[in-house]
Amino acid sequence: YFVDSKSSFHRNEQHFHIICPKRGRQPLVSPPPGYAPALQYFYNGGRVFQANPFKERILEVFDNNDGNMNFEQFLDMMSQLSSKAPLETKIDFAFKIYDFNEDGQICEGDLQKLIKLLIQPAVTGTTLTEEERKQVIKNVISEFDMDDDGSISYLDFKHGMSKLNGFEESFKVTL
Repeated sequence: YFVDSKSSFHRNEQHFHIICPKRGRQPLVSPPPGYAPALQYFYNGGRVFQANPFKERILEVFDNNDGNMNFEQFLDMMSQLSSKAPLETKIDFAFKIYDFNEDGQICEGDLQKLIKLLIQPAVTGTTLTEEERKQVIKNVISEFDMDDDGSISYLDFKHGMSKLNGFEESFKVTL
């Protein structure tokens, strides 16, 4: 884990216990003992995730495929989003988020979903035509796809992201 400090660990623990209290009100659907209703955190308790268009996808990458997250999984997620996490860890996490169909490649379908999440007219006030979306996808693939197979492998992604200025700094969460 790449927890910044002892106080950071305790802040993470406090955030986790906000959504998974040992006593008091129980969630409407009780998760197994020691697990938090992860979706509840992303929508209610986790202010850092409330406006994040990837909150559901982040949850899918870290939960137990049942919408619940234990403290270890929560710490794993927060450590990968820590400012202390190495660049390669952040790239690996980003790849998992962007590979929506989880086939080990970022393909046109994954990029369509990515664009749909990033450009929401109600949120951004911006829209793209179908032609513009296709052009963005074509540009991203041509920029990242080193072996010209029409999709972005993990190695392609790693190579491309390591050259981007600001990625490491922007891919973090501070509690």
